[in-house]
Amino acid sequence: MSTNSTIVLKLKPEDVGRIKKCDLNKLPVRTKKLFRHDILPNKDILNSVLRGIKLPKFLEIYHHWDGYPDSLGAYLVRNYDTYDKVLNLLLVGDVSTIIDGVVPYNGFNNDPFKGWEKKLWDENKPTKADELPEQWQQYQYYAMPDPNNPDKINWFWREDRNWHNCKTGKFAKL
Repeated sequence: MSTNSTIVLKLKPEDVGRIKKCDLNKLPVRTKKLFRHDILPNKDILNSVLRGIKLPKFLEIYHHWDGYPDSLGAYLVRNYDTYDKVLNLLLVGDVSTIIDGVVPYNGFNNDPFKGWEKKLWDENKPTKADELPEQWQQYQYYAMPDPNNPDKINWFWREDRNWHNCKTGKFAKL
């Protein structure tokens, strides 16, 4: 069973309207199999599928596996602590997981990654929004540039309508 979540980034005002594409050389793309029947796409295939997008105020992606705060939330805080890292991650689009390496999402089928390169970019690209998107999965993670150091990220998560600070676990008001 999976615990689904979404990851949202509030973009810096100076980036809104710019066109950016994911730089796979700056991401840990998984090269080991996640399940016994995986066929993982390589970086060349991924790079041919990914497209540049015009940046909005908010970007959101779907994250399929293990979205709990003590796993995905802790991983985000430890490994995606800068604005550029988070932006680059979200430019990959929807993912099955990012824990121990980014694995692009390929939906519900018996062989999750076979044929991923044939899927249209439109099926997996990040969702663009002008406002913080509503929560539509069990957990939502929100990356916001730190007001004192915009290159650093403050992470929050919510379940239902309650926001929490990812570092402390305490309730937060956004």
